[in-house]
Amino acid sequence: MRPTKSNLVNAKAEDLWQTAVDIIRRSPEPMAALEFETAAGLVLTMLDLPSDEQSIAIAYFAAVEGENLEWFLDRLHFQKSKCP
Repeated sequence: MRPTKSNLVNAKAEDLWQTAVDIIRRSPEPMAALEFETAAGLVLTMLDLPSDEQSIAIAYFAAVEGENLEWFLDRLHFQKSKCP
């Protein structure tokens, strides 16, 4: 079976999400916040989601909790639906 573009994007987004989680785990390092914001922003952009302050904040707390990309996306959807 040939991988579809969607599958490739989701796999790459999952890899980037893990990078963001790893950055949070070493957050005291200089520039970690900027690296995290960049990685989280790339994940959101790859998935055609808004990369606004609220989304980055939700990504931060999801990464601190160390959850996977699917959980983060569910949480993002839930938070955005509560507070448009």
